[in-house]
Amino acid sequence: MPFAIAIGTDPLIPLVASMAIPAGINEADVIGGLRGKPLEVVKGETVDLFVPHNAEIVIEGTVDIDQTRSEGPFGEYTGYMTSTRKEQPVFHVSALTHRDDPILTVVCPGEPVDDHLCMSVSLAADALCVLRQNNIPVIMTYIPPIAALHLLIIAVDKKAYQGNDIIQDIGQTIWSTKIGTLLPKILVVDSDIDPTDTNKVLWSFATKCHPQKGVVFFPSTVVFPLSPYLYPEEKKNRKCTTVIFDCTWPSDWNNDYIPQKGSFDSLWPKEIQEKVLSNWTDYGFSNYEVE
Repeated sequence: MPFAIAIGTDPLIPLVASMAIPAGINEADVIGGLRGKPLEVVKGETVDLFVPHNAEIVIEGTVDIDQTRSEGPFGEYTGYMTSTRKEQPVFHVSALTHRDDPILTVVCPGEPVDDHLCMSVSLAADALCVLRQNNIPVIMTYIPPIAALHLLIIAVDKKAYQGNDIIQDIGQTIWSTKIGTLLPKILVVDSDIDPTDTNKVLWSFATKCHPQKGVVFFPSTVVFPLSPYLYPEEKKNRKCTTVIFDCTWPSDWNNDYIPQKGSFDSLWPKEIQEKVLSNWTDYGFSNYEVE
C-alpha cells in the first residue's frame, strides 16, 4: 500500500486532520473552505498520491502490513508514555523530497501544553455542533489545552432548556458519539461563566458543584484506551465510567434562594457604579476592568 507523509505543512492540515469530519467529506475541501482558496497539491515522485506543495519534507513509499518490526513506546497526547512497545507494519521508503534548509516540525508529544493539543479547538467545536443539533442550549464549549483532551467545559442556558434533565441529556449526547471517547470528564457551568476563564470555572466548580448530587456518573462508556488512569481490564475492554460535574444552580431552586454574586456590577446601584467609574482616574487609580 502506497503512503506519503508530509512534514511541516500549513497548520490547517493537521488541525483539520484531527476533526471529526463526516464520512464522505473530503478533508482537502474543508481546508479550502476555511482558507477561502483550494489546497495546492502536487503529485508524489514515486507514488500515485498527492501531497501539499508547500510541505517542508515529504516521505514516500509503501507499507507492508505482513512485515512488522518492534516499535515504541511513544509519547501520547496525554503527556505520558502510555502506549507499549509492540509490533507495527514496516514502511519502505522510496523517495524523500524537501525544501532548501527544511524545518523538521514534528516532535514526540510531551507534557501539555504541546502542539498536538490544537485538537482541543476542533473537538470543542464538534461538541458544540452535536449538542446544538440535539437542542441543548449551549452558550459555549471549551477544552483547556492543559487538560490533554480529558475535560470538556460547557456553558449552558438552563432556563432555555425544554427537556427533563439537561445533565443526563448532555452526557448521553456526547458519549454516544465518536468524539466522546476522547472526553471522559465534562464540567457544566451556567451561562454567566466564561469556560475559558480558569479562575471563574474553578470558583464555580468549588462553590456550586454539590459533592453528591452534582456528580453524575455514566457507567460502561466507550473510552479511548490511552487515558493514564485506566486499569488494564478497562484498557482491554475500552470501557470505563465517565463523569459530569454539574456546576449550575439547580432548576428547582427559586430565584430568591440562589445566591447573588458579590460583585461591583450586581451589588451596587447603577448610579453609584457610573459615578465611581467616571471618576475612577480622578480618585488616583489607574484604568482597569471593574467587575
